[in-house]
Amino acid sequence: MSGQSRQLAAIMFTDIVGYTALMGKDEQNAFELLNKNRQIQKPIIGQYNGRWIKELGDGVMASFNTVSDAVNAAIKIQQTCNTAKDFQLRIGIHLGEVVFENDDVFGDGVNIASRIQALAPPGGIWISESVYNNVSNKIDIDTEFVKTEHLKNVKDPVRIYQVKVEGLEAPEPVISISKKSESTDTRTLGNKRTALLAIGAVLILASGYFIYTRFQKTINGKEVIDRSIAVLPFTDMSPNHDHEYFGDGIAEAIINGLSQINDLKVIARSSSFQFKGRNEDLGTIGEMLGVATALEGSIKKSGDKIRVTATLTKTIDGTLLWSETFDRNLKDYLLIQDEITNMIVEALKVSFTGELQLSRHMSIKEEAIKEYQQGRYFHDRNGQGDARIALNYFSQAVKIDSGFALAWAYRATSAGYADSTFTNLRRFNQIAMDLNPNLAEAHVNLGQIHWYDLNFVQAEKEFRIALSLGSNHPRVLRNAGRALSCLGLYQEGLELCKKAVYLDPLQSWSYLWLTHAFAVNGQFNEALTAWRKENEISNRNGFSTQAHLLVLNGQGREALKLVDKINNEEDRLFLLTVISFSTNQKGKADEYLQMFKNKYGSTSPLAVCEMLVFCSQKEEALQILSKVVLTKLLRWPSPDVYFRSNLYLKGSPYLIPIRNDPRFKAATKKFNYPELK
Repeated sequence: MSGQSRQLAAIMFTDIVGYTALMGKDEQNAFELLNKNRQIQKPIIGQYNGRWIKELGDGVMASFNTVSDAVNAAIKIQQTCNTAKDFQLRIGIHLGEVVFENDDVFGDGVNIASRIQALAPPGGIWISESVYNNVSNKIDIDTEFVKTEHLKNVKDPVRIYQVKVEGLEAPEPVISISKKSESTDTRTLGNKRTALLAIGAVLILASGYFIYTRFQKTINGKEVIDRSIAVLPFTDMSPNHDHEYFGDGIAEAIINGLSQINDLKVIARSSSFQFKGRNEDLGTIGEMLGVATALEGSIKKSGDKIRVTATLTKTIDGTLLWSETFDRNLKDYLLIQDEITNMIVEALKVSFTGELQLSRHMSIKEEAIKEYQQGRYFHDRNGQGDARIALNYFSQAVKIDSGFALAWAYRATSAGYADSTFTNLRRFNQIAMDLNPNLAEAHVNLGQIHWYDLNFVQAEKEFRIALSLGSNHPRVLRNAGRALSCLGLYQEGLELCKKAVYLDPLQSWSYLWLTHAFAVNGQFNEALTAWRKENEISNRNGFSTQAHLLVLNGQGREALKLVDKINNEEDRLFLLTVISFSTNQKGKADEYLQMFKNKYGSTSPLAVCEMLVFCSQKEEALQILSKVVLTKLLRWPSPDVYFRSNLYLKGSPYLIPIRNDPRFKAATKKFNYPELK
């Protein structure tokens, strides 16, 4: 579906109860439940004329043209789940006006359905009053009033009803009317998070070094360290709800300041902001992010006055550590950022030396900051293909204020993805560098430019400069880690990628680079674990990467099941070659290898070497390698190409068996790889 249309629709959200805890205990079983969930829901949604929109982690969103179809589908889904006894679901349904655009759905109707689902009990179906009004006269649908709820960022209270499902014990209704005011908002912040999905920015600019030897437990959500915090997005309580970017700017500044403190784990914005609109309790957030404390807040801007409320809470038991409300003139809001940061440091009893350097954009026009913040929202989304939208926002930001260096740097990054060319990437990034030579994001971009130009020595230099400027910046860490892994600094690259995941545990790109770093270290089991997490977050279905990892891990028969799902013919032929060899079909492997040589040998000589090495024909591989010519990348590659491309001579996991051969080392030397210290 393409284009945009606005219409009335019944939106249904479902969510697996306890999935996060299960993922931490038994990852394989958790993935199996996701498959069972699809197998149950997809046919039922189709049976009742519904449309499967998308999966959101362990949740599903669907739309229906009629309310009756939506409710009947929900009943059938719950009955089927109850019979299967594998897991329980929460389901929420709302009827409202929504926007259908490019196979997705947006609008308040979607947000309300999502929030109602999050409030529902295990096994429950909760519906809004608009749904109830359409089904209350249906003989086969039994409903009961539950409560009236004020949902954040929804102007009017919503009356919620439950649908009684035959064969399931209906949860007891809770009759309540929640009152919302400025005085009660501070107290309720610790109980749930509501708002639209993230707009905002985080720039982590200096120092700090974390101990992450217990990394595996951390990414599985099994361990939380004491000195740790997630700064959640501040809710916009302004009368017109049109200053969300302002609250995001305050959260950004706090993250920046806290990230400079040694031995304090501060979660990156791209992970902490994913909890907008999800109504997760702080215990769940703490487990998913591996943090002991969470900072929540709200802003209310009226005229030239601003009120900022901030609350620091222990995630493990909800203990309130600190709460404060700041009433200031708008011109003093930067002072509020300092005050909040320093008070959090005191509450956490974390000591540091030196003055915190906050990213304030003090001389940047407010409208430019607003465009930049919206651009960051789309830039940071996990595999959603939003680079072109982000590029438009960043372009507008620098049009409003041409001196906004950070917006130029992110405009450069987005241009690299959106335009599939490096022309604008180079041009925009040079402007950012001219405006601010000490901008970590610009040095990361420059490192990537040198990398694709095969100037590996200069690339390493730029990545190390970026690390010196942003040692706690996940984008710096993961890109530098990927690059150093491919330069032969395998362990250092892996540790940087681990740290990126440690600080940004819900960002798919961090897991993608970690997957590669594990693979080039020959740790294929660990690489598969990281890849599964990446795929869970992005829902990108990177079958190519998975198939390569399975082959390298000695699971050729499992890899074969994925080959037909891969669109790239060259990659399919490569995989058929190595899979055939790994499953003791050497004759077939030779046939596929010859087919590959005939068709792609001249353009992908490194791929031929990789297959030869895997198929125990190392001598021929080394002969080809002595003559091979690496070529510059003229387009920004897709995520799967990062795993195996003609640019990664030292970074190919297929070439591990010949790394110590003098002829291999001679080949890398002629391509100007840095000498290892």
